[in-house]
Amino acid sequence: MITFIIVIIVLIILVGILGFATFNVLKKNEFLEDVYNSQLEWINSLKYDISQINKKIAVIDEKGLFEGDDEIGWFFDEVKVISDKLSVYEEKIPTDDREKEEKEKEQKLFYKGN
Repeated sequence: MITFIIVIIVLIILVGILGFATFNVLKKNEFLEDVYNSQLEWINSLKYDISQINKKIAVIDEKGLFEGDDEIGWFFDEVKVISDKLSVYEEKIPTDDREKEEKEKEQKLFYKGN
């Protein structure tokens, strides 16, 4: 009888500890999701801004006079390098709502299966 009570007490303590740990992990996960979403928005706005800059630069320099200039041409080259670096991340970031919905469906199916 005493061993039964000890086992019950140990299990209650274990459930309390695991519940507390799960709650803390959930809070941290939600925080990191918020950080991810804000960074995603920032990267998308930065990509949009750079594409707009590229379009405006192309309009300004239709004849290629600025791009061919040594003193100003480096600016055009640097903008293109930054744009190329950001386009690498464009493939990895789900910006389409359809892609987000598909990932959510996959997660729901995963959690239903477990």
